[in-house]
Amino acid sequence: MLKDQFYISKLISGYLKGELSEEQVAELNAWIDASPQNSRYLQEQFGTEERLRDLLIQYNSLDEDAVWNKTLSKLKAKEAYPFSYKIIAAAVLLIVGSAALLWFNLTTTERETVSISGLKDIPAGTNSATLTLGNGRSISLSDALNGKLAEESGTSIVKTSKGQVAYQADESEASGREQSFNTLSTSKGQQYQLILPDQTKVWLNAGSSITYPASFTGAKVRKVKVRGEVYFEVAKTAGHVPFLVSSRNQTVEVLGTHFNINAYDDEPVIKTTLLEGSVNVWSSEKVRLRPGEQSTVSPAGVIRVNAVNIAGAVAWKNGDFVLNDTDLDVLMRKIARWYNVEIVYAPSAPSNLKLVGVVSRSKNISAILKVIEETGEVHFDVEGRRVTVTK
Repeated sequence: MLKDQFYISKLISGYLKGELSEEQVAELNAWIDASPQNSRYLQEQFGTEERLRDLLIQYNSLDEDAVWNKTLSKLKAKEAYPFSYKIIAAAVLLIVGSAALLWFNLTTTERETVSISGLKDIPAGTNSATLTLGNGRSISLSDALNGKLAEESGTSIVKTSKGQVAYQADESEASGREQSFNTLSTSKGQQYQLILPDQTKVWLNAGSSITYPASFTGAKVRKVKVRGEVYFEVAKTAGHVPFLVSSRNQTVEVLGTHFNINAYDDEPVIKTTLLEGSVNVWSSEKVRLRPGEQSTVSPAGVIRVNAVNIAGAVAWKNGDFVLNDTDLDVLMRKIARWYNVEIVYAPSAPSNLKLVGVVSRSKNISAILKVIEETGEVHFDVEGRRVTVTK
């Protein structure tokens, strides 16, 4: 039993080092899929690849048999040790030569160190999403290993080492197959990147989704549907096949261009911002956008077009909050999505505060709240995942 658990730990270490064969990746995936506890353990115990990569460098200089014997002697010292996940953790940590962390994981009661500021701080969102296949199967991309995830409509679906989902179409295989639709979705506190079968690049902001066919082979139009905020770099095709993006009460038509759509349900209008090329925006009427322009579509379908600062419109995709000329309530909705928090307004909260500045989305929530507080017009109280806005 202990030997099997040590083998799993070696698979985890080998995966993080990029040294697993396809067969070994399949073994590790099978272990992850065997129970929700396994996938949750892997995410919670070891976190991101970066967290262990430096430690794993030490692996090459170790004698594996000696490592196992040392692990076994440590574990046998615990007469009644029921939690097998900590056995795996201990083995991995021994593999990377981390005796101090081994001691931590073998203690019978875990210790927590929490600072006062830590109690009131909330980390930034993460690169994660859920992929729902045409057969209804859902894949948590934070748990899935790099490599082939599935195959639909003759198209291989792959998780890349860059944290993307990519569709690799084989036109000879896809031709004549029944069409299958997939959905990539992010919750609050998540973002993700996607490469569609036509090689169009897509970025999803927090609380967003895109539904699309698993193959565009033979299609007279490339049509997708989005919710939330999504940035596109649409690939041109040999036959100039139109690309249509529908969201709530608008449709955007493009051939090959870069643009951003903000279509959250809690926003009063849908905003489409064009960076390159040209697009047609349809609702109750039709307009054509030029680079540097943004359309807004009201619930009644009325379209207005204005010149905007495109850097601010796509700042989220580039990893920033741009506060310049942003209303407080608009910014707080962005903060709520990215940090997965509830925003509550006290009666004294300002209603027309304008802001300036740039803050990285990689920072904890305290960083951006501090910048806003420097106006002297607003204060924030953070309790758990609730942020109260006061004067």
